[in-house]
Amino acid sequence: MLDHWLNGSIQLCHEGCGHNVLLVVSGPERGTVWGDSRVSDGGIYPLILGNNPPPLYRMGLSSERITFLQWYEHWLDHWQTLIIRPRPQSEVREFWHNYLKNLSSG
Repeated sequence: MLDHWLNGSIQLCHEGCGHNVLLVVSGPERGTVWGDSRVSDGGIYPLILGNNPPPLYRMGLSSERITFLQWYEHWLDHWQTLIIRPRPQSEVREFWHNYLKNLSSG
C-alpha cells in the first residue's frame, strides 16, 4: 500500500515497534532526516541530534534540521560504541558457558 505522507522520502532504518527513520529526497526538506512514529500517534517529525541514547530524538517546533551526513555519522558513532565496547571477562565467560550448554543440549 502506498502512503501519500511518505512521497518524496525513503526509509533509512526501522527502530522497532513500527517506528521508522526517513530521508527526504525531494521538495523543500530534501536532504533532511525525519522520524515516523505514526504507529504510536507520534506523527512524522524532523529529527535533531541527541546527546544520550537513543542517538536521535524528536525535535519539537523549531526549524532546526539534521542532514543525512549528520544523522549517519551520529548513527555510526552510537553503534560503534555498542559493538566495540570492551566486555568484562565474567561476561565473556558467561556467554561461552551458555553457548556451549545450548549446543550440548540441542
